Amino acid sequence: MGVDRDITVYQAGVQASYEVDVWGRIARLTEAAFADAESRQAAADAAALSVAA
Repeated sequence: MGVDRDITVYQAGVQASYEVDVWGRIARLTEAAFADAESRQAAADAAALSVAA
């Protein structure tokens, strides 16, 4: 008995997650990151000025 069986299986998965930011933690972390970047830039500018002087 010759039986040909062609089977094609397709599978896709999508996963998403989120965090409810009740107390603004994510916003505070973002603000802190920007403040840190500004602080580092100010320190670099001050170092450049002291070298130039």
